[in-house]
Amino acid sequence: MEALTAAKNSILGLFKALTGDTRLLVRQELQLFKTELSEKISKMGRNAAVVAVGGFTVYAGLILFLFGLGWLLGWAFALAGLQPMFASFLGFAAIGLLVVGAGGVLLLKAIKALSQESLAPERTFETLEDLVGGSVAHAKPEKKSSEKPSSEELQERVETTEHRMKEHLGELKHRLNPIQMKTQVTQGLQAHPYQAGLVAMGAGLLSGLVLRRRFKNA
Repeated sequence: MEALTAAKNSILGLFKALTGDTRLLVRQELQLFKTELSEKISKMGRNAAVVAVGGFTVYAGLILFLFGLGWLLGWAFALAGLQPMFASFLGFAAIGLLVVGAGGVLLLKAIKALSQESLAPERTFETLEDLVGGSVAHAKPEKKSSEKPSSEELQERVETTEHRMKEHLGELKHRLNPIQMKTQVTQGLQAHPYQAGLVAMGAGLLSGLVLRRRFKNA
């Protein structure tokens, strides 16, 4: 549909549309870059929060474990007859070790997620690669919403603009082809032969007058 519409436009109109799409593409690329970067920073912030929770959990478990170890030392110094204290140590120590284990799992998981996360705007790079020479996805209608668009929606809009720009460039290349221009002139002459004849007669008369004046001046 867009190609048929572009075909009906003049060359000047195609250049104007291409210029407008270029400005729109630059704005969309900048918006995609900022949105994708903010999404990645937000995701890394959530992972950092998990790291903090995991670290606090490990710290709490370590406190309990050390508390139980203190009870064990007290039991060792007291020698015999203090079995209830030993039982208390085993309870605190077991709980402390479980808390340390759970916190360690959370900590390792969050650290791994942070190490795999990159701040590079991958969607922005992908759309730029498509514009340079990659495959362009089929145009999709933009979603009208009052909410701030996500990076996926912005990527769809950028790809739609790129697709439209390539259509305009292809149509301009077709229009400016010498063979196509000759065909259009021929079709125009065949469609309006009388007007073409009058133009030819006028051009011949004007050329004759110019030549006659030159001969007189000579």
